[in-house]
Amino acid sequence: MTNFPKARENKIVVQESTGEILVYDLLNNKAHCLNETSSVVWRDCDGKSSVAEIAQRQQLPEEYVAVAVNELQKANLLAEKVDLQLPADRVSRRKMLLKVGATAVALPLITSVVAPTAVHAQSGACLEFNATFELNPTPFFENIDLCVDALIAESETRCCSGGLNLQMGFEFGSDPQLCRGFCGGLVIG
Repeated sequence: MTNFPKARENKIVVQESTGEILVYDLLNNKAHCLNETSSVVWRDCDGKSSVAEIAQRQQLPEEYVAVAVNELQKANLLAEKVDLQLPADRVSRRKMLLKVGATAVALPLITSVVAPTAVHAQSGACLEFNATFELNPTPFFENIDLCVDALIAESETRCCSGGLNLQMGFEFGSDPQLCRGFCGGLVIG
């Protein structure tokens, strides 16, 4: 375990696009799309810099860099496990998403897509990428936290990609009552 994150270089294929990076992991056949913030952090994971040093160099909040490194670690895109030593009172991803709202572009996101099994894909039982799904809004009336938590949990079983598309956002309303999400592939830990 280390305190200096290092980007994995072996058994991956990297394709850079405008501000984003697509990383295909040859070990587990997963494609990961790193948004601009996560891309900047991943490129700067040199194995010699701490989370604080990367945050200072990239002029990003340290918590964003810590979240990005944590997501990179979960996606198996770092060379070795990182000891993040995050404060106990840190903001959860869900609360950070709600906090930044319209500026979610700066929130570090890694969208991971796994091909469904042949049986699952042929059954038509799962929803495709960017498909919308709604939950009965009654239990979430005027409680956006419950709606977001339920959307995240529900997306893991209803979406072929295995997760909620937070880049597309979600829709919540109390008049009319609404709790709607979009399938994507972001797996939230």
